[in-house]
Amino acid sequence: MKTTYYRQGNRAGKLLASHLKERTSQVKIPYVRDGHGTKVMNPKAIVDEFAAFYAQLYNLSGDTTQHQPTPQNITTFLEGIHLPQLSTEQATALTNPIVPTKISRALCDTPRHKTPGPDGYSTHYYIVFEDLLLPHLTAIFNHILDTGNIPPEMLEATIVTLPKPGKSTDSCANYCPISLLNADTQLFTKVLVNRIRPLLYQLVSPEKSGFVPGCQVEDNTRRSLDIMELMNSDSSQGLMIALGLYVRGPPQAYLPTQILNWTPIPILFPSSYSHEFRIHL
Repeated sequence: MKTTYYRQGNRAGKLLASHLKERTSQVKIPYVRDGHGTKVMNPKAIVDEFAAFYAQLYNLSGDTTQHQPTPQNITTFLEGIHLPQLSTEQATALTNPIVPTKISRALCDTPRHKTPGPDGYSTHYYIVFEDLLLPHLTAIFNHILDTGNIPPEMLEATIVTLPKPGKSTDSCANYCPISLLNADTQLFTKVLVNRIRPLLYQLVSPEKSGFVPGCQVEDNTRRSLDIMELMNSDSSQGLMIALGLYVRGPPQAYLPTQILNWTPIPILFPSSYSHEFRIHL
């Protein structure tokens, strides 16, 4: 076996072909079952099954069996718990016109060779032709900020499905979806992220252990150990509770429809400015 790999390892022969064939068979989805348990083997029909599954999964507004809270219901509830708010000056800074230098900075912070979205243009393309594209990107980004309307083409995505380990591959629910967005959409999002990043420490609790710069899961682990050590030192009593999410029914991809709701919540901004920062991707 070692001799075979030594002689043919770098040749485009049968050994390479067999490995590529094995890898292709692992990537290809041979069939899935529809809602009636029938095998669907046609490639286009398989794509349609996944499209229907994710359309239903992420379309909470179409589920009449679930209570649909209105934006006013959500706002009323959140106002009662006194969440931190941005000042008028901070909210205004978030809606200031986007300048080319901020787009250039976002380009520098974005990896060059990430897989592109449906339009086929990677971040590398925008970096190479930065001088030509910056005026056009600045114009479209500011148009989005002014109107709150994002071009439909920027919201398109290619969904790549990865099978969950140990799960049957004949069910759409047993695949994890990865959305490949267009580079211009990611760039616009990066500009907004850079704007709100300095304000996260004011809006997010120090106990938040993820998705905030400088906050790690280890911080809460260390905090829990310190509390336990303190309680042992003075013989005080206490209770540690771990909260988890459990939903009945078959497992879904990422989150079940019962807990998905994309209703925009402007409560973090002063009421007089909440209508300006209305971009939600």
